[in-house]
Amino acid sequence: FLEWVPFDKFVEIKQIGEGGFSKVYSAIWIDNKVKYIRQNDGSWKKGESAKPIKVALKKL
Repeated sequence: FLEWVPFDKFVEIKQIGEGGFSKVYSAIWIDNKVKYIRQNDGSWKKGESAKPIKVALKKL
């Protein structure tokens, strides 16, 4: 899933790569709600998760 997350929800941001048109960073996403649960009708519902997770960020 692609989701917009405000910049202030990331900590420990470190550049880990660079290409011709973008830069890639690793970060810790605090206050994430990344857990998605599939419903019986085939749709997806966002669940609650309070655990910070490591993510990759890409700057174009």
